[in-house]
Amino acid sequence: MKKLCILFCAAIFLQVSIVKAQSVGINADGSAPNASAMLDVNSQTKGMLIPRVALTATNVAGPVISPLTSLLIYNTATAGSGITAVSPGFYFWNGSGWEKISSSSSVLNAWSLTGNAGTTPGVNFIGTTDEQPLAFKVNNINAGFMHPSLWNTSFGIGTPAFITGFSNTAIGYTALTSNTSGAVNTAIGAGALYYNTTGASNTATGVNALYSNTTGTENTAMGAFALSINTASGNTAMGAKSLYSNTTGDNNTAIGKETLYSNTTGLYNSAFGASALYANTTGENNTAIGGGALNANTTGNENAATGHAALLINTTGSYNTANGSAALLLNTTGSANTATGYSSLRFNTTGSTNTANGYEALYTNSTGTQNIASGYQALYLNNTGYSNTATGHQALYSNSTGYLNAANGYRALYSNTTGQYNTANGDGALGNNTTGSYNSANGATAAFLNSTGSYNTASGFESLYSNNQSYNTAFGSYALRNTTTSQYNTAIGYHAGTNYNNGYNNIFIGANTDVNGDDYYNCIAIGQGVICTDVNQAIIGNGATTKWGFGVVPGVGRALQVGSNSANGNGAYLTAGGTWTNGSSIDFKDDFINLDKKEILNKISSLNISRWHYKGTNNEYHIGPIAEEFYKLFNVGTDEKYLSTIDPAGIALAGLQQLIKENEELKQLIEQMQKELQSQQSELEKQKDEQKKLKEQIEMLTKAVEKLSTNK
Repeated sequence: MKKLCILFCAAIFLQVSIVKAQSVGINADGSAPNASAMLDVNSQTKGMLIPRVALTATNVAGPVISPLTSLLIYNTATAGSGITAVSPGFYFWNGSGWEKISSSSSVLNAWSLTGNAGTTPGVNFIGTTDEQPLAFKVNNINAGFMHPSLWNTSFGIGTPAFITGFSNTAIGYTALTSNTSGAVNTAIGAGALYYNTTGASNTATGVNALYSNTTGTENTAMGAFALSINTASGNTAMGAKSLYSNTTGDNNTAIGKETLYSNTTGLYNSAFGASALYANTTGENNTAIGGGALNANTTGNENAATGHAALLINTTGSYNTANGSAALLLNTTGSANTATGYSSLRFNTTGSTNTANGYEALYTNSTGTQNIASGYQALYLNNTGYSNTATGHQALYSNSTGYLNAANGYRALYSNTTGQYNTANGDGALGNNTTGSYNSANGATAAFLNSTGSYNTASGFESLYSNNQSYNTAFGSYALRNTTTSQYNTAIGYHAGTNYNNGYNNIFIGANTDVNGDDYYNCIAIGQGVICTDVNQAIIGNGATTKWGFGVVPGVGRALQVGSNSANGNGAYLTAGGTWTNGSSIDFKDDFINLDKKEILNKISSLNISRWHYKGTNNEYHIGPIAEEFYKLFNVGTDEKYLSTIDPAGIALAGLQQLIKENEELKQLIEQMQKELQSQQSELEKQKDEQKKLKEQIEMLTKAVEKLSTNK
């Protein structure tokens, strides 16, 4: 019976197919099949079952034998692996394998709303295979765009569908939304580069970064509201609200939260660190590195600040350099200052052209100018002092108003307050100086105890160590070490003038030169170990010295020699035996004049020669002429107050020559007179002989007469 029903239905089916031009309709209401369908199955309560087959893989036909292309089945199995795996669903044979028909729960060659499985990277992808842009929309609003030839890419609601410009990238709500022909821009973040139209080579990362930029180029902004109002070019901002207010300022660099926040038109500024250069508006060529660095700067130019709060409240000061936390912290309008080190030049306000290098160097300086401090707390208390130089730990530490001082070394000029024009080189040099001025100390603890003395010069370890007076000069270790309140002393050499508390006006030249008691004055000791034994004493050379020369090397046998020509003494010398010898060679002389020696002799005879002593020399008497009278008579020498040794000798020689001449003349006269006398004596002798003979004759006559008389 069942078979009969089947045959009957088949007959009816064939009949209907033939009658209805090969269209077959299966229904319960007797309606005709649709003319466009070969089979029209119609039911309000039932469906059509497709043959159910358990496949093993998409590339295996079985269990269906020799399936014909387009054969439709329903797979009931989950089998296989990889790309040939099968899962329950409708499949059709494509001629070489089973291909699954997509559905909302089983998507094939499409991306499902709930995701896909079994994809292969490089094979499966979302996109196009031709050179057409790919667009995305949300609520029919542009939400993404990729242009294959212009290299433009955008993601985010309100981002542009780039059809002009090239190499632009926009990610985020309305990023680069206004761009027209701008190129090589990158915008990441809601509102980033929002108004950009033709600006190129800009990079904006963060909410509203470079928001107002329209035509500005080569800007970089990273951080919410970075360069938000910018329209200019060449700026770099990294950090929330960095360069926030910038409008037309060019070539600025800001890295850190609110760096260069207020900058509007300032150019070539660099700020690194939160709030660095925060208040800068039009200032140019400033560099700030560190939180709050140059925070208050407005119009100051050419400043550089490195370190937390460096140049914190600087407003209009320019050409300042601050390196270190709180360096130049309070500077407002001071310019051309350089501070390196924590709190260096911390309290400087309007002082200019100062240089501080070291922890708290020039810490208290407010208005002082042209100071240089290098070292821990160097010039620490300086306030208004100017043109000071301090190098070394706490050098010029206490200086407040002193100026034009120079200190180099540990605590050099440590206590100086108002002293000026002092120079100290060496640890503790002039360490206790307070108000003394015009002092120079070179060497550790040189002039260490000097406080108010001025015009002192000390060079050497502990030279002038104890002195507190003025006008002293000491060169050499320990030179004038124990002199305390004396003036006008000079000591040169190791230990020179060291052992006693010297008086004044002393000169010590040579190692270990000294006096042998306190308070000596007007002493000169020159030569190693020379010791003055009394006041007003000068000793040049020690016992081993045998020759002294002034402008010449003394010759053999000469203890002291002066010069070598008419300009410096003509080589006059003192012999080793103690005789002074003047240069008198004809080679030294010219302009010879013959003398009237008789006149000279007559002048000598009129010259007052007396015995006398120099004033103040007591019983030291001399015999000699008066210089004024000598000069008037003979007109020799250089002035009428002094006599040389050679002129009296020359005058005496000339007079002696005249005496010799006159003596010769007298001698000749005497000889002539002696000859005449001898002649007269000879004549007289003859006369005497004749007189004798005559007398004898008279006597004979007398006797003869007497005899005659007697005879009578």
